[in-house]
Amino acid sequence: MYGWRCRIGVIVPSTNTAVESEFHRMAPRGVSVHAARMRATLVEEEALMRMNELAPEAALQLLDAEVDVLVYGCTGGSFIHTSNLHGSLGISRAADQTPLVLTFDAVLQALHALAATKIILATPYPEALTCLEERALEEAGFSVLSSCKLGISKPTDVGRLHHVDAYRLAKKASVSGAEAIFISCTDFPTIEIIDLLEQDTGLPVVTSNQAAFWLALRRCGIGDSLSGFGKLLREVTSEEGNF
Repeated sequence: MYGWRCRIGVIVPSTNTAVESEFHRMAPRGVSVHAARMRATLVEEEALMRMNELAPEAALQLLDAEVDVLVYGCTGGSFIHTSNLHGSLGISRAADQTPLVLTFDAVLQALHALAATKIILATPYPEALTCLEERALEEAGFSVLSSCKLGISKPTDVGRLHHVDAYRLAKKASVSGAEAIFISCTDFPTIEIIDLLEQDTGLPVVTSNQAAFWLALRRCGIGDSLSGFGKLLREVTSEEGNF
């Protein structure tokens, strides 16, 4: 039997090629990962809103597999009209009260758990979406000291990036006074460089997939210390905050 400790269901944009691979790589023994997809087009606000309308059906598919937690595996889609997304997915899971993790909420909780309020933001997004994310972070009480973006609007181009691109982008955005680095986007390959980036900058690093997976495990009552994926998964063994 797979997933004898925990079955994580992740709702993924149809173009995403990173989140499943990174979740599988981070999964400790006894934890399985299962995915359902939403049709995606562009990395833009209106396209993400249209994609969100497909999330309830994907959630129902995962509930058929009796997953223990649902993860909405898209950062942009989860900081745009978050309240509407909570409501629509809430309807889908009302029957059995399966816990729901939205990626952006997980990032906020991870930053709080690391006691980081002054952050560096690195994204592959176009300028408009990066600005929306900066605003969402600031509305949540964080100070974005610096941000750097790649300006990519075609989703599959994000998935073709190398983890070295994430490392270089985050280093480019680095400024003094920051307390953490946040690399956004579940389709941006990042987990291979988290430890190295923390070593080279002296700052904790939060990425979309790492934070979402961390919170999903904690919602399932799994507090394993996992090496190789940054301070968050190695040292923070319980949830903090309430998102």
